[in-house]
Amino acid sequence: YCLPTLPVEGEKLQANAIYHPMVNNAVSNDIFLHEKSFLVTGSNMSGKTSFIRTIGLNLLSAKVINTCFAQHFSINLNTRIFSSIHNADNLQESKSYFLQESLRIKEMIDQAAKPLCLFLLDEPFKGTNTQERIAICRSVLSALAENGNIVLVSTHDLELCKFVEDKYDLYYFSEIIQNDQLLFDYKLKPGMSTQRNAIKILELIHYPAAIVSDAHRFFSL
Repeated sequence: YCLPTLPVEGEKLQANAIYHPMVNNAVSNDIFLHEKSFLVTGSNMSGKTSFIRTIGLNLLSAKVINTCFAQHFSINLNTRIFSSIHNADNLQESKSYFLQESLRIKEMIDQAAKPLCLFLLDEPFKGTNTQERIAICRSVLSALAENGNIVLVSTHDLELCKFVEDKYDLYYFSEIIQNDQLLFDYKLKPGMSTQRNAIKILELIHYPAAIVSDAHRFFSL
């Protein structure tokens, strides 16, 4: 563990060997943000959401108990935390998943005009079609990253990366397939993911071979 420190000039966030204290045998990672925010891609179960939560939890623990689960953690402790992770629909209020998430992110947009915000978003706007989702994400992520705010966002939409890389540093998590098993190292890497494992997961859990082969064939078109 360490005590939180203030960032040096020109630095938004630095964490060395940071980890999630509620994950058994957690793998630690480093992150260093200067002018830009953070966008992470990667396949299912590779660690994207856990890492975003790790940063939020460590800022919270820095604020509350002046202690962080890392070798080094520097951020302005006046930074406020806002998250949009695992939203749910509300049948009693007749609000769909997409509407609930949109309302939550609208609250973030309203706060973004003030500096010193940390926004955590996990696969935003996944409740709508791909084309509109990318268009909305591009505009929303650009707006949230203004005023020196820090945005940590995960996405499966690789197409989104090229539209926001002027304001976001790109990172990814990856895996290898060995002996018909998916093996994850949970290490954060710079750049953009090129791996996809959704169809492979269906194969590993014994979906009918005809469905798997048809999905592979359609995917390769």
